[in-house]
Amino acid sequence: MSAARNLSPLLRFASAALLEAPPKQIALSGPAGFLGSRVLQSVLDAHEHRRDHGLEPGEVILLSSSPGHLMSRLYSRYGSKRMSTVRATRCDYYYQHDFDSWRDQLGSLGMGGPDAVFINLAALAGPRSDRPDAMMAVNYRAPI
Repeated sequence: MSAARNLSPLLRFASAALLEAPPKQIALSGPAGFLGSRVLQSVLDAHEHRRDHGLEPGEVILLSSSPGHLMSRLYSRYGSKRMSTVRATRCDYYYQHDFDSWRDQLGSLGMGGPDAVFINLAALAGPRSDRPDAMMAVNYRAPI
C-alpha cells in the first residue's frame, strides 16, 4: 500500500505479521456478499503491502457461480494491478457436495499444503432432502 494512503485496519493491526508469514493461497467462497467483499479488500491490501516490501504476495482463488461476471466487476472496482493475484473458478454449491469433488477442484487449481486457506462465506450450502450432509460437505469437508 502506498505511503500516501491511510493504512487499512488489517495493516494497522497485522503489518509486521503479514511480512513475516509465507505467502498464502486463499480460496474464497462468497466474495460478492457484504462480508466477502470486505475480506477480499483486506486480502488485496495485504497483497499490496507485501509487494511494496518486495515479497511474493500470495494468491486468491474466488469460488463463484458466475466467475466471469464477478471478475469483470472486480477488475472495474480494483483495477488490474490489485487484481493481478486473483483468479476465479466456477463452483456449484447445490450439487458439489462430496469430498472428492472439492478435492479435485481445489487440487486442479494447485491448492494444497500448509499455506493454503479455504474461507467459505457463501452461506449457500443449505440442506437438501436427498443429501442430509450437504452443509457439512461444503462447510467442513471442502477445507480438509
